[in-house]
Amino acid sequence: MIIAILLTTFMLHAKTNLFTAPTPTPTPVQTKPSKVQPLPPPDSLNIQKSATLPIEYFRNKDRISIEESPIITPAAPQKLTYAKIKVTDVVQAEIQESLFAFYDSKVPVRAIIKSKDLRDCILLGEATLEKNSKRILINFKKVRTANNELYVLAAVGLDSQGILGIEGKLISNEGKFFTAEMITALAEGYLDSTIERKENILGNSTEENTTDTHAKKAAGRALSKTGEFFADKLKSNPEYSILTGPISIQVLITEEAKKSND
Repeated sequence: MIIAILLTTFMLHAKTNLFTAPTPTPTPVQTKPSKVQPLPPPDSLNIQKSATLPIEYFRNKDRISIEESPIITPAAPQKLTYAKIKVTDVVQAEIQESLFAFYDSKVPVRAIIKSKDLRDCILLGEATLEKNSKRILINFKKVRTANNELYVLAAVGLDSQGILGIEGKLISNEGKFFTAEMITALAEGYLDSTIERKENILGNSTEENTTDTHAKKAAGRALSKTGEFFADKLKSNPEYSILTGPISIQVLITEEAKKSND
């Protein structure tokens, strides 16, 4: 009896699952896209002053496209050379001040240009004494125009014959050095000649071993040392040349004058 009841219940349950109606699939609802709302004007936006970009970047009333933007070209460079001074030009100038020139030293010197187109322009340079020719070499590096404009250039000084350098009055100690050496040598030779000597059987001369001989030899050595001392002292005094102004010179331009940044 129990088995019949269980079979009946199982059959009813299986029939119910087999004949269950299928669940209908819901139809998707199609919605229209919403209209994009424009952004509010920048003035109405709550943008703080500490924002990364300033408020001007949010205003588009003055914006233009790349195609409409104007092309900005750099301005033409300013002419930085002095047209009146040209390379290979030779101008007349005058050094008004006297100067001393030494070896391996640079003495400032100025010259006033006397040529018509460059009258009253002032050249500024350096002078030095050349060891071989003993002439004063002048190299000009700057020029100031009559309008007080400063330019940088390269130029050299020539004498009236167009020879490089100016010949000044050379002050040298060679004459004093030669005189001191000559006097010392004569004195030492005279003292040596007064020493008494005897000739031995072999024909060799020997000095007498006397107080007078030793005194004369000591005096000769003293004179020799004194001459060497004064010779060394004269050698230490440098040579120099004096150029007495005013003096007219010529100036050869080797590089064009360019505007100075000073």
